[in-house]
Amino acid sequence: MEVKPERWSEIWVLFDDGKYSVISGVYDQGGRRKLGERWNGESDSPLGFPNVSGHPVWHVVPRFLEVSILHGLLDELSKTPVNKSETILPTGCWKN
Repeated sequence: MEVKPERWSEIWVLFDDGKYSVISGVYDQGGRRKLGERWNGESDSPLGFPNVSGHPVWHVVPRFLEVSILHGLLDELSKTPVNKSETILPTGCWKN
């Protein structure tokens, strides 16, 4: 299910394995890029988590966890490289 973020802009998808996703973007016009994450759901729970009023949303990752999550993503991507057909950005992520 597609996430339609109202409070996020300039979104870059950093990781999406179908089960779990991480983005980088500007939240609530705050200026500084932040990480967002979500579990994408399964057949018994297609909305995933988090969701609000039946719509999937991104959870804002607390700043103190950002580096740990990015390290984990690098570790995971080194095991299973991603090949996306979207525009690849210089940082190795793709723009949504």
